[in-house]
Amino acid sequence: MLGMPSCREVTRLVASGEIETLRGFKRFLVRAHYLICRYCTRYAREIRLIGRAFKAAADSRDLSAQAGRLTGRILSRLN
Repeated sequence: MLGMPSCREVTRLVASGEIETLRGFKRFLVRAHYLICRYCTRYAREIRLIGRAFKAAADSRDLSAQAGRLTGRILSRLN
């Protein structure tokens, strides 16, 4: 990644979890991309939300009830 990353590059980084390991100028370029691309910003936010929801569900003892509530919350935020 020499210049501004493309949407394809940003979504690959987000989906693979590599976004958290970026440092320096590469991290700056991804953040700059977020400023101009609302779609990548939204995608990254949704991936974080889904990750937190799954972690909360895994930590919960009553997974079936919790999963239903979390699914509803995820769907309401996506809309």
